[in-house]
Amino acid sequence: MIDNPTKIITIEDVMEMLAISSKKTIYTYIQQGKLNPINKDDWHIEGRYEFDIEDVVRLQEELKKPGLTTKEVAQQLDISVTTVNKYIKQELLPAFQEEYRGINCYFVNEEDLDAFKRTHEVGRKPSKRHFYHAEQNIALFQLFVKKSEEKEQFARIISVEDPIMAVTEQHEEIALEELLHRGFEAAYEIESKNDY
Repeated sequence: MIDNPTKIITIEDVMEMLAISSKKTIYTYIQQGKLNPINKDDWHIEGRYEFDIEDVVRLQEELKKPGLTTKEVAQQLDISVTTVNKYIKQELLPAFQEEYRGINCYFVNEEDLDAFKRTHEVGRKPSKRHFYHAEQNIALFQLFVKKSEEKEQFARIISVEDPIMAVTEQHEEIALEELLHRGFEAAYEIESKNDY
């Protein structure tokens, strides 16, 4: 038996390796010179193209996505691809265009997406829990007051996520626990609603 150092594979194997569903794409790669069948000149003898696996692995590396696709970004942000494209057009989300599998596509770097997530509220609309804390019966922007001899002091709730946070007139952000400890009280009671 002849020792064959190159592993020969068929067009179907290539399609599977490159996760391509159409032979037409493979023929395009052959035309573009991105993929070279080892029997390019006499393929009709075998009745099919044959490829060297090393050549296909090289192309596989070349075809690796340069970033996240708009579809992947949409899934991560829980929004539509149309909205992602809108953010890209408005230059809110940095993206770059590159040819991928024969098509010009937008791609987003992972780091850019992370930065976008930190600075933008996107995805599903906030639920009631973003505005109201049922156990504590506290609502977002609820007013708290500290009555003292000199002058009343005010603070407002700025977050009802745990920990509940408030901001004082002096622009100091403090937790509800600290607010109460300092002698602040709710300026009004919120009627507990059963639908929360």
